[in-house]
Amino acid sequence: MHLIHMLGLHLALTLAVGMIVAMTIQMVLSLATAPVLGSIESMVPSMIAAMIIPMIVCLFDLVGITMRGSGVGALGIVGGAASFIMLKLYAHKCRKCFCCEFPQKEE
Repeated sequence: MHLIHMLGLHLALTLAVGMIVAMTIQMVLSLATAPVLGSIESMVPSMIAAMIIPMIVCLFDLVGITMRGSGVGALGIVGGAASFIMLKLYAHKCRKCFCCEFPQKEE
């Protein structure tokens, strides 16, 4: 999306085309990694990063903070890692709750 934005097109067109390109890339990556990873937990952080990080970059640009390639990449890495960690913590909490509610029978 950042690359589309750098073309200097109208903001609405940039956002629409940029999100279409970002979501297409995300869909291809998700389809490619699904057989290997086998879990939605491993795909969700990249999906969040692919939707939210480009919007943050555009928001920064709207307020006058222009980011270059390395800054955008670092923002993507940090956003993806933060999403992954939050999802793992949530999954751990859910598993803990389910283990209390549905204890395993020991044989």
